Amino acid sequence: MPPPECFDKAYSCFITGHRDFYPTAEARSLLSNQLDDMIKYGIDHFYIGGAKGFDTLAEMMICARKYENPKIKLSLALPFPGYTHKEDEKLRAQFEVITRLADEIFYVCPKFSKESYQKRNEFMADRCDFCICWLEKQSGGTVNAVAYARRRGLRIFNLADNQVKLEI
Repeated sequence: MPPPECFDKAYSCFITGHRDFYPTAEARSLLSNQLDDMIKYGIDHFYIGGAKGFDTLAEMMICARKYENPKIKLSLALPFPGYTHKEDEKLRAQFEVITRLADEIFYVCPKFSKESYQKRNEFMADRCDFCICWLEKQSGGTVNAVAYARRRGLRIFNLADNQVKLEI
């Protein structure tokens, strides 16, 4: 799938994190501050994969910033058409709002497969120079996404390390 016409990796960031992430006040503050720093330095296009947990928090924060700054763009990279959050009514409602507020939605695979989630992560990493993540575990999709981003040479900001600051 070709990148959008306005595609510029230097100003793009993808965001990934654990699905079982719990948004503490400290975690919210870390993400909020990192997003503000990225935007301050001109990074204005964010790719997020639509998962529950850290992705949902990031999507909501980006949507709020889009309201304040029309240059900010949210691209959802979803693993397949029909992807949603069936198990949780509140989360499903949030996701519906987020999809309406997104600037574009990419369906990376034509149908569900185990590989569609990793392909989604690769799709996002291939379009960005930066990655914000919440990575605490040594297994799972976030580990694979960040490992792929690292191999591709992205600058990675792991907010779970609590030692990040954007320096360009």
